[in-house]
Amino acid sequence: MALKAHNRTVTIGLFDSGVGGLSVLRRLSELSSALSSYQFQFVYVGDTARCPYGNRRFEEIAGFIAEIVSWLGSQQTDHIVMACNTSASIGSLFARQISPSPVHDLIAPSAFYASQKYRRIGVLATHATVATRAFSQAVQGHRPEAEVTEIACPALVPLVESGQIDGLLARQAVSAYTGQLLAQKVEAIIFGCTHFPFLERTVRELVGEEIELIDPAQMLLQDLICRLGGQLSEQPPLTSTLATELPVASWQASTANTRFYVTGDPLSFAEAGNICLGKTDQYTLQPENIFQLSLEELSQCTDLLQTIPQSNQAQVAPSVVSITAASSRTGNSNVLSSWSADL
Repeated sequence: MALKAHNRTVTIGLFDSGVGGLSVLRRLSELSSALSSYQFQFVYVGDTARCPYGNRRFEEIAGFIAEIVSWLGSQQTDHIVMACNTSASIGSLFARQISPSPVHDLIAPSAFYASQKYRRIGVLATHATVATRAFSQAVQGHRPEAEVTEIACPALVPLVESGQIDGLLARQAVSAYTGQLLAQKVEAIIFGCTHFPFLERTVRELVGEEIELIDPAQMLLQDLICRLGGQLSEQPPLTSTLATELPVASWQASTANTRFYVTGDPLSFAEAGNICLGKTDQYTLQPENIFQLSLEELSQCTDLLQTIPQSNQAQVAPSVVSITAASSRTGNSNVLSSWSADL
């Protein structure tokens, strides 16, 4: 079924723990040129006050997902992109069950692409994503004999959030992780965290030219183009390009049609984002165009949980609905602790 569009205008909500989701927005900016009959608008949420997610407890992250998906739903979004693989690995099913709009993640399309081309696959991700084995399971669902090595990279997200995407410190941190994948003789490496494509140059220098670097956002872009273009097949096309620079016109158009919200400091987000996006005037994020979204406002977002049809609630783990609602009312995500047993 093709994705729904309203009067040829499609509003896509994205969320991440910080600036990593900008690597996804950067890719999705190409939707306008690929599908000129649509007008795209974006709502971006960077949960910078609680970044990073990767070392947090599952139940905490589940609470964040509930709040942000609910808030994005209140912004009249037609589609929601989980531009945070940590969130997707833990709660993509949950997000789809509480959202009235389609929810998309980057794990499924990238895992399918990799499985069709390679047997030995490496994944650089956060602790939480690796703990779920989300990429391994997705790849082996298509290719059971595939050998997937997932490496937790706790040092990388803080580096990207602080704008340190090149130089000696970045190289030392990245080499500690890529060395483990090289030892496994992987044929491709999936950037299993949306922060990591901003480290592509450093990774490439360390692993050489023969290993393919896979940006899951590129796979999602192709999937959305197929769906919105009315050419949906079971899987996205098998092509992959990973380019650090994208057409300036596409990026300028997308930022002009994007509302940016952060739970932390807008200036810090703009500074780190501009470094990651290329340090040029054409890719500049202006702090005055980035709005503050308070954690208190997010904690009050329970509307979507109340709108789940009674017939569908049986499909949602009862503990997820009741515990998450309680969490939002009390502002204490710790009450979600019992949900981790359901994961």
